[in-house]
Amino acid sequence: PDGQQVVSASRDKTLKVWDLDKGVEKFSLTGHTTWVNAVAISPDGQQVVSASWDNTLKVWDLQKGVAKFTLTGHTHWVNAVAISPDGQQVISASSDNTLKVWDLLKGVEQFTLTGHTYLVNTVAISPDGQQVISASSDNTLKVWDLLKGVEQFTLTGHTYLVNTVAISPDGQQVVSASSDNTLKVWDLQKGMEKFTLTGHTYLVNAVAISPDGQQVVSASSDNTLKVWDLQKGMEKFSLTGHTNLVNAVAISPDGQQVVSASSDSTLKVWDLLKGVEQFTLTGHTYGVNAVAISPDGQQVVSTSFDHTLKVWDLQKGMEKCTLTGHTDLVNAVAISPDGQQVVSASSDKTLKVWDLEKGVEKFTLTGHTDLVNAVAISPDGKQIVSASGDNTLKVWDLQQGTELASFSGEGALLCCAIAPDGFTIVAAGASGRVHFLRLENSSAFGSECNG
Repeated sequence: PDGQQVVSASRDKTLKVWDLDKGVEKFSLTGHTTWVNAVAISPDGQQVVSASWDNTLKVWDLQKGVAKFTLTGHTHWVNAVAISPDGQQVISASSDNTLKVWDLLKGVEQFTLTGHTYLVNTVAISPDGQQVISASSDNTLKVWDLLKGVEQFTLTGHTYLVNTVAISPDGQQVVSASSDNTLKVWDLQKGMEKFTLTGHTYLVNAVAISPDGQQVVSASSDNTLKVWDLQKGMEKFSLTGHTNLVNAVAISPDGQQVVSASSDSTLKVWDLLKGVEQFTLTGHTYGVNAVAISPDGQQVVSTSFDHTLKVWDLQKGMEKCTLTGHTDLVNAVAISPDGQQVVSASSDKTLKVWDLEKGVEKFTLTGHTDLVNAVAISPDGKQIVSASGDNTLKVWDLQQGTELASFSGEGALLCCAIAPDGFTIVAAGASGRVHFLRLENSSAFGSECNG
């Protein structure tokens, strides 16, 4: 604004600050990991905000030439950025089809503007700071009320697959994990999003909620786990050590330990309070993709691409036995509330029910026509819910091994969970939608909420 400096953004991953009077470079701003597409300078001339193809924005101190913080949340390239006339907000436009509004002082996301069905290429703010105008590759412009965060004329959640879902112990909240690199926290009663947890740099594959409902642990293809404060909606710390994708996570009943399963063929046991690794469980010959902990906290059951399940002693850190019988990848596992039975879901289109104490198969559940991606057991231990690539969710009688009900989605179903009330079922899948269903009179029905 004082006409003294120019800031340029480049595909060489940097920004450069130039002295406009002398025509010389003053310094470079480095930190982005790929092309920098756009830049804006705050009205007071103190800060620069840059937008990059690394899916982030960075806020820089223009006087010192250093990064102040990074704004993360977009799941694709950030194409454009604008700063409000009062210098309080940043609006970004992204190839993830959304715009985001950020608090420039606090460095946190305020809300997301969704509605475009394709890349959002540019954004502008009216001189009075009341309206935002966006232009998209969906051939439309949209005018938004910046104060209310709503579309005014000519505007929905996850921008890619929803991989898994967990329900809080009080049954009030749902946390979903997506291939858009984020987790979302939803109000289960209202069927609406509360906030987004961002920080992973690749797909989020699994999520677990601590028994006290205060913490969320997520597992990602960026090889890390993250521990989040569920109430504040912010990251507490990361757990690092796996050398490949982290596919699944479980929290012990006492809330003291986390067990993670990875494509590096191992499981790791972590101290949740201290945020450090306790030990590694080895024995699978291929990637480990699911894990469950028994209700007494004594045993861990893991499933693997090697077509087996393994039962581990959590206290001693050693293998107890191997469960064999599936003829393809074993994708998911659940343990009954009494700790007596294990149910596994496989790409061989079946579920198997196992006697955990004896380490033997009891029976096989057949009926799905495509791979079975997920399984959950009701709180009373009487029913099983499975989600499949055949677009269906099935409800089974665990004691009799019979199918009770079936729900058909609009695409492959990838995950499922049962609320503490034993009647509310949540399922999500490739469509990006989260379905809230209710089991009544042995039939599943419900309405869907966009996810």
